[in-house]
Amino acid sequence: MIQNTNTINIPKFDKYQLENGLTVFVMPINKMPLISVKCIIKDGASKTPPGKSGLVTIMMEMLKKGAGNRNAFEFSEAIDYLGAGFDTAALQDYSFISADLLADQLDVGLRLFSDMILTPAFPETEFINSKNRLLAAIQGIMDNPSSLNSHLFHQYFYGSDHPYGIPSSGKKQDIESITLQDVKDCYDRSFLPNNAIIIVAGDFDTNTLNGLVLKHFGDWKIGKIHPEQRNMVSSQTDNRFIIFNKPEIVQAQIRMASPGIYQSHPETYPLVLANHIFGGSFTSRLVDEVRVKRGLTYSISSGFTLSFHQGAFAIGTFTKTESTGEMISVILDQLSIFKSSGITQSELSVAVNFLVGLYPLSLETCENLAGKLGAMAFYNLPSNWISEYIPTLQAVTMDDAERCIKKHFPLKGLTTVILGNAESILPQVEPFGEVEIREISDMDL
Repeated sequence: MIQNTNTINIPKFDKYQLENGLTVFVMPINKMPLISVKCIIKDGASKTPPGKSGLVTIMMEMLKKGAGNRNAFEFSEAIDYLGAGFDTAALQDYSFISADLLADQLDVGLRLFSDMILTPAFPETEFINSKNRLLAAIQGIMDNPSSLNSHLFHQYFYGSDHPYGIPSSGKKQDIESITLQDVKDCYDRSFLPNNAIIIVAGDFDTNTLNGLVLKHFGDWKIGKIHPEQRNMVSSQTDNRFIIFNKPEIVQAQIRMASPGIYQSHPETYPLVLANHIFGGSFTSRLVDEVRVKRGLTYSISSGFTLSFHQGAFAIGTFTKTESTGEMISVILDQLSIFKSSGITQSELSVAVNFLVGLYPLSLETCENLAGKLGAMAFYNLPSNWISEYIPTLQAVTMDDAERCIKKHFPLKGLTTVILGNAESILPQVEPFGEVEIREISDMDL
């Protein structure tokens, strides 16, 4: 039994492994007759063969379209009959299947859950429908300037050699090339017990639950897995700007970024607090300077991507085309001030108190706790990661924050992706660094 500290009221949990390599986390919570079940597959949208972006997203959606001896309609009907909720998703780092069950329906609910994971049907008609839905979603991204700029940002900040260089939603040409056999091959590579984690949190008897896990997942056949090494982001000396020309829009969509950190990085907590002060909250310095004082935008934020591979420190905003240069100038000035002058003890205390007060809200439900356990397990975080979040934040000193600000907040070497009217934006950003203009029609989207 893993013992959690009493610094925050986190239920105790067990961790064990079946003979087939399946890792299981079990957290009994006797507050309400609900159970949250999650299966994490350690392959996400970023782990796809070349030219097959979007493959994992299609595969995960298809798990809901028939399993065991049930077709899509029958499977959906069986879930509805239980009063349960099932879902799937493909994140960048990992994929997951989740279920919310009533306690008295645990056995039959786990049977349906295991059918999705062990014996998906993958019918041809549902495959075609899933492809068409994803292609329609891509078109929706193309029609939304903010989403489109994020889509482009991933490609041009990370680059083709980084796992995050292709958006998880995929590219249109790649999606069109995906076959049903590709989906089945992807499933065979990824859906292995030694490549999976099961998390169960809720109202159950532990011995009974463990027996049901063995019953429904004990025969899952082990296979060969291919662990990944952490990828880092290429750094650069000077600022560079890529303007994607979309002359019909009246606002410039802006994403500025430099290499950041990764989940489990030893300086995560000081950086989370520093970023909260700089641009991670509605009362941050960026919001005050850009929105309140100057009225350049309605929304601006910054943040560190916390994922398996090194991510970005990124700033995202939008502004009128004619104020693009001013916006870039103000952001760079604020970075310079932040890096040179640091923060005050008052700012640090306010940030700590805010995040400490917010944290319990993320632990209120069985689903929330199952999600936390899943992240802890996938990223190989300490067993007290959930319970020690608050005291770890409270232990951050001014020296910690100042050191991390000087080390990780950039002054140069930023990549800025702008979507807007290139002719108007170009002369505004040329003073800040090298500029490249690209036409949307030439892009592989």
